[in-house]
Amino acid sequence: VLVALLIVPFSLARALFTGWIPLYFINIANGLSVILASFFLSRMSLRLKSNYLLVSLWAAGVPGLLTLGMSAPSIWWLVLSCIIASSLYSVRVALALTLLTLLTIALTGLAFIKHWLTPGIDLQAYQLQPLAWIILMIMIGSFILIDLLAISSYNRAFAHVLEVRMQELVQARQLADSANQSKSDFLANMSHEIRTPMNAVLGIAHLLGNSTLDASQRKYVSMISDSGHSLLSILNDILDFSKIEAGRMELAPTAFRLSDMVQALSGILRTSASNKDLNLVFEIAPGVPAVLYGDALRLQQILVNLLGNAIKFTQHGQVKLNVMLLEQQGETVKLKITVEDSGIGMSAEQLGRLFVAFSQADASTTRRFGGSGLGLTICKRLVELMQGSISVRSQVGIGSEFCVTLPLETGSESALAHDSGRAHKQRIDGIRLLLVEDNQVNQIVARGMLEQAGATVEVVEDGLQCVNHLRNYPQRYDLVLMDIQMPVMDGFAATRAIRDELQLSLPVLAMTAGVMESERERCLESGMNDFIAKPINIELMFSTLLRYLPALPGASQPDNAPAPVTATSTDDVTNARPGADTPAQISPTSEHTHDGDSVIFDPSELMAMASGSPEHQAILLGVIKKMTITAPQQMQQAQEHWQQGRGQDAARLLHTMRGSIGSLGAQRFANIAKELELAIRATPPLPPELIGSLFESTHNQLQATVSQAQTWLEQAP
Repeated sequence: VLVALLIVPFSLARALFTGWIPLYFINIANGLSVILASFFLSRMSLRLKSNYLLVSLWAAGVPGLLTLGMSAPSIWWLVLSCIIASSLYSVRVALALTLLTLLTIALTGLAFIKHWLTPGIDLQAYQLQPLAWIILMIMIGSFILIDLLAISSYNRAFAHVLEVRMQELVQARQLADSANQSKSDFLANMSHEIRTPMNAVLGIAHLLGNSTLDASQRKYVSMISDSGHSLLSILNDILDFSKIEAGRMELAPTAFRLSDMVQALSGILRTSASNKDLNLVFEIAPGVPAVLYGDALRLQQILVNLLGNAIKFTQHGQVKLNVMLLEQQGETVKLKITVEDSGIGMSAEQLGRLFVAFSQADASTTRRFGGSGLGLTICKRLVELMQGSISVRSQVGIGSEFCVTLPLETGSESALAHDSGRAHKQRIDGIRLLLVEDNQVNQIVARGMLEQAGATVEVVEDGLQCVNHLRNYPQRYDLVLMDIQMPVMDGFAATRAIRDELQLSLPVLAMTAGVMESERERCLESGMNDFIAKPINIELMFSTLLRYLPALPGASQPDNAPAPVTATSTDDVTNARPGADTPAQISPTSEHTHDGDSVIFDPSELMAMASGSPEHQAILLGVIKKMTITAPQQMQQAQEHWQQGRGQDAARLLHTMRGSIGSLGAQRFANIAKELELAIRATPPLPPELIGSLFESTHNQLQATVSQAQTWLEQAP
């Protein structure tokens, strides 16, 4: 509209001075087109609309060049203003206007030279008229104003676009943070979900391994233990990758003897190599320091992965580890560690995706050789975290060579503790321990391990009982093993009370099935000394215990024992989401049988584990009998909570029921109770009809479980 208003007086003044009245009507028509564009093309983008207006204004000035020639300053201001302003919105339009202007100037000059065109007025008389100068100044000011408005409009548009982009970036970051948090929550939940039953599996395998077994039974127990540790290693790979991705992986440097590490690697890998026609070779070149300072556990993790892969993909020939010294400057050394094999090798295309997470060199190898596809990715990230580098060379059918270049510090013999941090199932005769654990099955497992090692163990079931017990008997115990998630008072509150209220300094170690770094921080903040992760690693548990127990006859004190895995107390059931493990795809009328299992209740494994202790057997019988009475009442209470709109209370109660009743041998009930729990926690909420049907199915399964449990109790000795 502003452009159109400027065109009208400009064209009128020019028509009056030049006598070219038709030009006035041409410019009026041009102005009307601008106004129409402003009103009826409002949906046009800012860039298109601005260029259209500027081109129209430029077109209004072209007749001036043709009539007044190159001597009219107002025409120049008009044309140059259009070119400058259009350059802000479109460089192409500005270039086009410039070219057209030059062409117009050339044609106008030629027309005046050839006398094809003559001014319609006396230019000298025109220049002496005050009104002409006033109009000229007004027009010059107007065109400058147009330039300023164009620049201002461009700046506002640019600022708006920048603000929109910033908002999009903030939203994208919030989504990324939310996704990262969801991933961390999922890993915490799944780690607890998997590690809790793994604790029982590996614990029972350990107890059975120390009992009287024939050769066949011992082989079966060994297979259970090996498979459990294999599953645990996959879980640890996923958690390590998550911690690295989140920047939460921390190194724990200690002094270590390289020869001890190589000897440990030999012991770990000899069995898998002995099943093939393989020669396993370990070499440490002269000049490599005997004692080094660095994260020995992470270095061993890297080498176990590289050597394990070499053995996995090599059927015959040789797998070789070589360690040599590249350079040494003061106490800093740079080592070159190579792992060579004569295996299947890799192509250039396979090498390109070798270190990509969740992938393998060949998709077919996933089924043939197994693995999570995370091992080499973790190796690369760990090496880079240790300021090193890793590379690989390979040829199909010939073999592969991985090369790790790593800077380390030299260590001294006096800095060495760990017997390499290994407790070797150290006996702890005479040690008095207080176990704080609310789950009776976990009580039996942990108590069995500790009492077999010679400890005296007393058990309380929640943090408040622990605090009251220590208030009455402050000097009775050498150490407290503290669960995290407990009723009445959790492990954090109990530990704070032990430190602040009771002013006791005895060691408190957390025992939890979680593995997240945040839990470690909470443990230390509450006053705990350390923590032991579930499933319990026997050697690591005793190694950690020995760091905080008083000196025992003949027992080594591994001051530099490796730190245990981090832990978390987050709830082990993730909020169900569409597309995840939600009950939306579950038929409420299904039989809910899992893996073809038709057994509803079978506590035989627990009873077998407690066979050497009449006291433990009596406890288990009492727990089962109590379950048959209280479980139906709890089920009714959970349904009432849900009907009253207290879904989270219902989910928590179902979580407790499926954990305790499932641990007794009612896996089918645990599975369907989990489906119901996930349905209640689902986001967005699931239809009440579906949840009601799941309640009915869960109730029916519980009745069948209680019925079989009562039958089992009648037949129990």
